Amino acid sequence: MNLYPIPGGFRSQLYLLPQGFIISFEVAGGVLSCEWWPREPSRSEMRAMLENYRAARGDFLALTGLRTVVIEAFERGEGDALH
Repeated sequence: MNLYPIPGGFRSQLYLLPQGFIISFEVAGGVLSCEWWPREPSRSEMRAMLENYRAARGDFLALTGLRTVVIEAFERGEGDALH
């Protein structure tokens, strides 16, 4: 796996996800961000590939060697069930 240094942080390789999505991660200044291609997935698309997304994110963060805590925040949408 490739890790690219950028000012103040790191950028990931491109990760291929299901349904034809590609994602790249960046951590700089203590902030984790990502870029999606060809677009950000819809709520249902994201739900379907959530484990793949988490695996790619975990791989990237492990490569950085940084100690991190990730807090996932989700908006409740119509039809979402409480568990």
